[in-house]
Amino acid sequence: MPTQLLVLGMHRSGTSTLAGLLHYLGAYVGKDAELLGANDENPKGFWERKDVVDANDALLQAQEASWYDPLSWQADHPVDAEDKASITRILDSLNSHPVWVMKDPRQSITLPAWLPALDRPYCLLMHRDPLAIAHSLRKRNQLTLAVGLALWEVYMVHLLNAVPRERSLWMSYSALLEDPLGESQRLLSWIDDAHLSLDETAIQTFITPTLQRSTPRPEDTAWLTASQRKLLHYAESQTLPETPLEVSEQAAYLLRQSQELFRFQARHADTKEVLSRAEQTIAEHDLRLESLSRQVSDQQREYQELREQHDALNALRREEQMTHAETLAKLEAAQDALGEAHAELEAIKATRLWRLREKLTS
Repeated sequence: MPTQLLVLGMHRSGTSTLAGLLHYLGAYVGKDAELLGANDENPKGFWERKDVVDANDALLQAQEASWYDPLSWQADHPVDAEDKASITRILDSLNSHPVWVMKDPRQSITLPAWLPALDRPYCLLMHRDPLAIAHSLRKRNQLTLAVGLALWEVYMVHLLNAVPRERSLWMSYSALLEDPLGESQRLLSWIDDAHLSLDETAIQTFITPTLQRSTPRPEDTAWLTASQRKLLHYAESQTLPETPLEVSEQAAYLLRQSQELFRFQARHADTKEVLSRAEQTIAEHDLRLESLSRQVSDQQREYQELREQHDALNALRREEQMTHAETLAKLEAAQDALGEAHAELEAIKATRLWRLREKLTS
């Protein structure tokens, strides 16, 4: 039977650091292609399998919940066949390794759906100051401190209600950063599996004080409600509740209001996108209108030039017509004069004097 290790805890609580530590102790996480890649948010990696994240998202969505809106989750809700098949497929793959670790903060909520398919897993409960978690969530997700704490409360209530008491161990993020080798040895002693071993160099390279990037202020403790202080006591005393816990009305109200705000912002973002597209279309139309206006102006200028040329030709034609008329008039006058001269000549030829001249010259 393989040794099954579950790293459980709220987002931004240090679960990635703990899962990475278990990897360096010898636990199998998955192939590089199967894991989420590192980024600025987690520069040393998330150590989360993509298929596990997808499976947990599907479980949450089946109850109209999500990692940031888990209020509708019901631990006793039936898991559908498709989600069960996904869980079985993932565990069958992992169980081929003697020791493996699974980590996804969503599993703090969805753990009841996984437990029936697991064989007495070791549950590692990651604890970090909830105010540091809230500060980190504010930086990453723009959540207020109160909403971040309310979300932490929901995760902790679901986790503590579901986790098996006999194989659960609290881990402290601050202790892990302060004494990584000591905490590693504590883990090895508790798990007691020969496949795991301590690689001091790898662990000291992986866990450094720079991993602590969100530090609460002393005055921030005023944000903790009575319910959250009670949950914090379980973590700090490394104990588990004797009776089931419930999410406080105050936390539930804050999360509901936060989701209303998210939905409003989403609608607002959609409206802004529509307006942006409309403004872009108007700008394109303005450019087209400007281009058409230039074309019309060019055509009007060309028309004016042609009109001026036409008017000039008409003026020239009228001038030619007037010249032609004057020439005709002069020609007609010349013809008239010639006719008169011819008639006068004929009259002269008809005189006796002209006939006498003709006889003399002949």
